[in-house]
Amino acid sequence: MPIQEPITVLTNLPILIFSLYCFNSLRQKPSPASLFAASFLFLALMTLCGTLYHINNYTFFTLQKYGTMIFGGLFSASLGLAALFDNFKPKTARVLAGLPIASFIFYLLAIRNNSFLPFILLQLFNILIIFFAYLQGWPGRKTLFIYGACLAFILAGLVQTQPVKFLAFNNNDLFHIVALASIALLYLGLP
Repeated sequence: MPIQEPITVLTNLPILIFSLYCFNSLRQKPSPASLFAASFLFLALMTLCGTLYHINNYTFFTLQKYGTMIFGGLFSASLGLAALFDNFKPKTARVLAGLPIASFIFYLLAIRNNSFLPFILLQLFNILIIFFAYLQGWPGRKTLFIYGACLAFILAGLVQTQPVKFLAFNNNDLFHIVALASIALLYLGLP
């Protein structure tokens, strides 16, 4: 059985490998680094589901439909949580943690409608949490990397929604390339 979308699989694999590397390098560190490690693990699982789907759309349709959406939601919410615990005192962070947790619960209720819109809204909501959490560190090196990662992720999302093609790369392939840059910026900005 040939791979149905080989270029998309090839652009997905670096995200999977780099996410696992980030997870492994952060998992033994104290919080908030361990919270970021969890985010990278969720990203790796989301990417694995997407990679399998692009290998064979028919066989792995359910895994794509629910696996990528659920792990993508966990990735987003855990990034929001990690940003809060990285920038606020534990008591304040625990109170504010209700925001990404509640947004994830609402997201889970909305994804059964089979729409990409709840996913986009969840990502944007948690990007706003990250933006405001790191505002106090502006214009520090860490904040610049984190903000760069957020902007690159938004750009990646815009690329994915457009019917663009560059050489042999379609919009999904280009999304993966820009998303990898976003992930690298995020990792470089972490504690």
